[in-house]
Amino acid sequence: MFVIGFAILFGLIAGSAVALQGPMISLIGQRMGTLESVFIIHLSGAVLSGIPLVVLRGGSLSTWRTLPWYVFFAGGFGMIIVATISFGLPRIGAAAIFTIMIIAQLITAVTLDHFGWLQPTVRSLDLTRIAGIGIIMFGTWMVVRT
Repeated sequence: MFVIGFAILFGLIAGSAVALQGPMISLIGQRMGTLESVFIIHLSGAVLSGIPLVVLRGGSLSTWRTLPWYVFFAGGFGMIIVATISFGLPRIGAAAIFTIMIIAQLITAVTLDHFGWLQPTVRSLDLTRIAGIGIIMFGTWMVVRT
């Protein structure tokens, strides 16, 4: 139970971090451009994550060769996320862009769970989950409509 509570807490913190990061990304994008905002965000993230790695003398970075080739696309997905926020937030607002991203996340995550792709815990798609997605899609429409 402690592990689940900790995961929920981290999820709440991460969700807040994304919401706070969005306007910062948008500000960089408006002043410098979308591609520049992607670069600045990833550079600052590399520097900030590099500090503890230096202290830990690299941690387990030396095992990077054991990873499957496709995991290196994760950085590219991060670029898409930052570019989308940089471009979309000033045009349709924070709530709309994040709500659209969340519904896409949910649909993708349910698909990954159902088929067991990329090694999540397999959870079959059932009527309850489909109903939940439907409710969230309706909520997305309510948030995004003008």
